Amino acid sequence: MGLVASVGSKAMQPPAPPTYALVPDGQAWRFDDDWSPQNNYRNGCPIVFATGSGQTASLAHTVTLRPAGGNREIALLHVYSTEPSPTRPTLLYSKGRSFDMGQLRFHCVQLAASLDVNVLYYDYSGYGFNRLGVKPSVSATLDDAKAAAAYLEHELGVPPSQTILYGFSLGNGPTAYLAGDLLRGRGLRGVVLRSAFISGVAAATDVIQKHAMSYAPVGGLPSFLDVWPVERLCARFDAPTLVVHGGRDELLSPWHADRILRALPEETRVEPFLRDDMGHFDVERRPDYLERLRTFVHDETTV
Repeated sequence: MGLVASVGSKAMQPPAPPTYALVPDGQAWRFDDDWSPQNNYRNGCPIVFATGSGQTASLAHTVTLRPAGGNREIALLHVYSTEPSPTRPTLLYSKGRSFDMGQLRFHCVQLAASLDVNVLYYDYSGYGFNRLGVKPSVSATLDDAKAAAAYLEHELGVPPSQTILYGFSLGNGPTAYLAGDLLRGRGLRGVVLRSAFISGVAAATDVIQKHAMSYAPVGGLPSFLDVWPVERLCARFDAPTLVVHGGRDELLSPWHADRILRALPEETRVEPFLRDDMGHFDVERRPDYLERLRTFVHDETTV
């Protein structure tokens, strides 16, 4: 398990140097470049959104640091509407392996604006402002997800019934941990598994086969030996779950989505968003995806 966890940790590639910095702002924190949802420049965001996907005028944000185990702190970005609604859900966003908050804050704003949701994003330990003296690790991502979920519920006052977990790529590991373990039985509103994998080892061997050794075997270890055992955890989900995957995904083959769909309890499955002409980073470019996601968030999740 130690060797497998080490391999999983090496798959995590935080930008160096970080793409943002935080400075104290009274009792809180702010970005040193005075970023806000209204001057929402891309700054290297890898994800392209459909044009006209939403308005940002009513959005605000806060940046917070919170403990996440040991002497570690994580940075959290909350993008929210200034027009309160008792039914507006919050997406708890778990990100991919090679980006940090400076790049993905644009993504958070676009999700909030196009879907009429609030978004809570967190950087993993070893990323961005959380980078100094800390190396990313598989176990730390789970601690970080737990800390973010606790902050959302106990400090922002958002219960599981108004929380939709959103995992992107590597972020499906901590997302599955929250949905299949920590928040199971808590009335979670919904889950989005975007470009997911069945397990950490299966994802790594899939990428190796695609880009280095075409003869490498693809598959995972037994779940008790693997890291981020998404497929096993999916069998424990009890919230509506939207699976999203592209047939030409450059990193993770579509069979991961097939396996995940089979693993999900029947009562949690909704119509997946699977498109043959879709890759790993261009999903949000499609207006039909944003429409499907909005329908899921507002019409197909439990309230």
